[in-house]
Amino acid sequence: MQEFANGQSVRLILFEKEALSKSIIGMCNFTQMFRGPFHGCYLGYKIDSDYEGQGLMYEALKCSCSYMLDTQNIHRIMACYMPANRRSGILLKRLGFQKEGVAKQYLLVNGKWEDHVLTSLINQAWKNPE
Repeated sequence: MQEFANGQSVRLILFEKEALSKSIIGMCNFTQMFRGPFHGCYLGYKIDSDYEGQGLMYEALKCSCSYMLDTQNIHRIMACYMPANRRSGILLKRLGFQKEGVAKQYLLVNGKWEDHVLTSLINQAWKNPE
């Protein structure tokens, strides 16, 4: 809550729509929010494997990215994924993210440095808050 209040992050939880229990099924986080000359943030997301392939993360990210661009006035949302994670690549492309390149040995995953595809979504309607 403090990070949100300070304008540093927006963290969202995905709940099961139909279940009475309203179980948590995933999350999406917009972190490392910077203003000034950057006006950008990083996107991370995860959904329970039982809910993959149902379009739920697309639905969640479509709404949350719109919120970040329109309401938070973020100019650039960055997301990365491992090349073998085709679902993430397809998801981000469908959301309008553009591939910018590949970062070699970008993150330490399970004890091994893994390459990641770098992508971004640019807010073409960004308004200078000054």
